[in-house]
Amino acid sequence: MKNQIIMEDISFAYGKNIIFSGLCLKIKQGDFITILGSNASGKTTLSEILDCKIKCQGECIINAHTVVVSSDSKLYYDTLQEELEQQLFPPHLTKKKRKERIQELVEALDISHYLNYSCHYLSASEYDLFLIARALIVEPEVIILDDILSNLTSFYREKVFQYLKRLNRQKKMSIVNITTNSEDSVYGKEIAFLSNQKILSRNKQKITLLNDKPFIQNNIDYPFMADLSLKLKYYGLVEDLILKDNKMVDLLWK
Repeated sequence: MKNQIIMEDISFAYGKNIIFSGLCLKIKQGDFITILGSNASGKTTLSEILDCKIKCQGECIINAHTVVVSSDSKLYYDTLQEELEQQLFPPHLTKKKRKERIQELVEALDISHYLNYSCHYLSASEYDLFLIARALIVEPEVIILDDILSNLTSFYREKVFQYLKRLNRQKKMSIVNITTNSEDSVYGKEIAFLSNQKILSRNKQKITLLNDKPFIQNNIDYPFMADLSLKLKYYGLVEDLILKDNKMVDLLWK
């Protein structure tokens, strides 16, 4: 798989406040990584560099259609329907294809009832949901989520993650979720930590979740289901990590 994003020896500072020093990151087609960082670790700065909003020292090469989504993004039209339609305009797709793509997205996210909902009367959670939907409608090769999924209700977080998993599997969309919320790490393929001005301890999801040490070292909460799984495994009640609460309930209920 080709490298879609290459960051080599990235350095950045606000005055004397050093944010990054020697940061490196590579994203290949089909990656699905959660980058965990505590407050003030540089998460937003990292996404702004990837969004070409700020300049840095070092090499940052983006070889793919990349969309960055954060709560600072703006909606410009009156309804979700208009936002989605405008993203597919000028019409490189037929009217039928545009309609089909919008329908497929809103059904997957269970937001059909929002299509004609005014963007001027949204809660913060709904606003962020609309921003994510608008980004997904163009089917970017890489989507970077800047600490935005945690703002969603649990129902819509699950809907969005399941749709992201489908796009990652079927279309090889690369997903980079930069967040403080360790619970997001139960999705995806890899976990890394943004700490000490670098990206550290990048590894496969399961390997990382088998040990709470990197979470403690990087001031990140250990995911509840991983913690529960390890405790139950110690007592012989489960054999492996179980990261979904419904699966845990089904297993223990038997």
